[in-house]
Amino acid sequence: MREVKMVKLKTGAEVSQYVLGTTLTALNRLFSQEASMGEALAAIELVTLARDPGHVLFGRTSQTLADLSLVDHAHRMHDDVRQIVLAATEGDDMGLYLVSPIKSGE
Repeated sequence: MREVKMVKLKTGAEVSQYVLGTTLTALNRLFSQEASMGEALAAIELVTLARDPGHVLFGRTSQTLADLSLVDHAHRMHDDVRQIVLAATEGDDMGLYLVSPIKSGE
């Protein structure tokens, strides 16, 4: 069996390359120029939830995020996803943007 490669994030956490890849694919969709208004709002809500686990998701954003496997249907975020979101985003609200989550030199 092939060993899973782990990737070190800017947060110091290590995540599987597969979890990183699928999470970044979902984040790229939410942050793309083609994202709907609902997806853009879901991106803001996702980052807010990652920064504050007690945050209550607004409206249908929970369904959008669950459809992308970024939260479960109880609106909980897996710790690896949280670490990737924290490492891959900067800014606030409408000024959020994506950056490389990987620790430089890794």
